[in-house]
Amino acid sequence: WKITKAIPSARWPGVQAAVHIAKIWMVLGGLAIEPILGDRNVSDIDEMLSVSSRVKWTKQKLARSKDQGFIGSYVLNTDGFTMLPEEAANLIAKDKRYKEVLFPYLGGKDITERPDLSAPRWVINFYDWDEAKARSYTEVFEIVERKVKPERQKLLERDYSTAQRRGTFWWQYGGDSKGLYAKIASMNRVLVVALTSKTVYPVFVPTKQVYSHALGVFAYDDDFHFGVLNSGFHYRWVLKYVSTLKSDPRYTPTDVFETFPQPPFSTEIEKAGKALDDNRTNLMLSQQIGLTSLYNRFHDPEDDTDEIAELRQLHIKIDEAVKASYGWSDLELGHGFFEIGAQGIRFTFAPETATEILERLLELNRAIYEEEQLLNPSSGKSAKKKPKTTKMESDDSLFE
Repeated sequence: WKITKAIPSARWPGVQAAVHIAKIWMVLGGLAIEPILGDRNVSDIDEMLSVSSRVKWTKQKLARSKDQGFIGSYVLNTDGFTMLPEEAANLIAKDKRYKEVLFPYLGGKDITERPDLSAPRWVINFYDWDEAKARSYTEVFEIVERKVKPERQKLLERDYSTAQRRGTFWWQYGGDSKGLYAKIASMNRVLVVALTSKTVYPVFVPTKQVYSHALGVFAYDDDFHFGVLNSGFHYRWVLKYVSTLKSDPRYTPTDVFETFPQPPFSTEIEKAGKALDDNRTNLMLSQQIGLTSLYNRFHDPEDDTDEIAELRQLHIKIDEAVKASYGWSDLELGHGFFEIGAQGIRFTFAPETATEILERLLELNRAIYEEEQLLNPSSGKSAKKKPKTTKMESDDSLFE
């Protein structure tokens, strides 16, 4: 069978429900038909309903990105653990020890809809403590005992280990990303991204708060990584490899971030990243709009206001800096407004350029992965296979 035409995502016609489908045309045999993907002719269409790769390689997780990307805490019975900031303040006023177990609670919609990216709720956090230690924070513990325990203990009726654990240790979260909080303990800020959102641009937020499981958290506090992860290179990698909910990308740190081959450090990326962060923060606060509303304007060809035009130029500067760091000076990025599948119109690279960039990133993923296997064969799942490439002298050699 050969796919001769594909529309990767389209709304189900004739109804209001937000249902998306894929449309596929196939032939059996050697019929010579030039494939069409969306509205353009391509060389071949693969099983992911995208242009077949010339690399013939399946992306792999890279050791250098391990333990840098996390998913936030799965609180479970969230309403029982959370409260208004005023309630938390009143408890802390009664006993300052409660500061040790009360924190702002940041969710996905908070960073996409709130101009200041702040947490509207606070949350109780007893970590992995035993009951005796948690109970010593009397008033706070009583809240969880009253609101959470009855529901959690119903889980004891189920006969699988996760439910049993959650029912037994009812004062703890359903799943806590312990590695995350240990990793960022010394930082003042980190990068976060909403895991399900059309806006897949990370933002800086303060530490010393609990991040919900609707957030991906990157253990970076520097402008260079802000620039890289806000670049069009990362954006197109995301759109290529994530799954979707309706038309919204569903970001997965392990499958997307850990496979994305980042460029070498560059002061130009660092400078461009800081400029974007400063501009975007000021724009959201001055306009009193969230990240989603801002990027709806960013991708709207009809919005030619000065502030949005400047924002587009800042993204172009980041992309040019990232391109230079990869050593791909031959590429003309060709920024403009293009139809990108279920995403609709987006201000991004020209489709042909995006295809070439994805090919090169996949090649780079392979080169880095195989080099890592040579240096540390036990680090990857393909360690038993002898890599085909020879050992490279340094990371920079991958970009020459």
